[in-house]
Amino acid sequence: MNRKILVLLLPAIVVACTSWHVESVSPEQVIAKQPAQVRVTLAAGDQLVIRNPRVVADSIVGVSARGEGHTPIGAPLAQVHGVATRRVSALKTGVLAGGVLAVTVALLIVRTAECGFYGC
Repeated sequence: MNRKILVLLLPAIVVACTSWHVESVSPEQVIAKQPAQVRVTLAAGDQLVIRNPRVVADSIVGVSARGEGHTPIGAPLAQVHGVATRRVSALKTGVLAGGVLAVTVALLIVRTAECGFYGC
């Protein structure tokens, strides 16, 4: 049972340990790499999270990543101040995975102390 829980939690750990990374290249170059989603910061300070982004004419367009449904969303490139993509943070992932491992080992030690090596 414990192994099943751990197997189910591992993908969640990896996904949970991502953060936005502001790209230093142009929005067109970022979109050319075909990221699953981007966070666009507009000159006014507003932020849009766009899934399946693509450049069409002079705009970044895609589907809103916020809310339900497939709401089309976009922004003119002239108004884009920056573009960020999600990346896995090795440090956050390592700390979280280490914490989960430590808690699991601690629980096993407690159970073994209470019930013996072969269980209750």
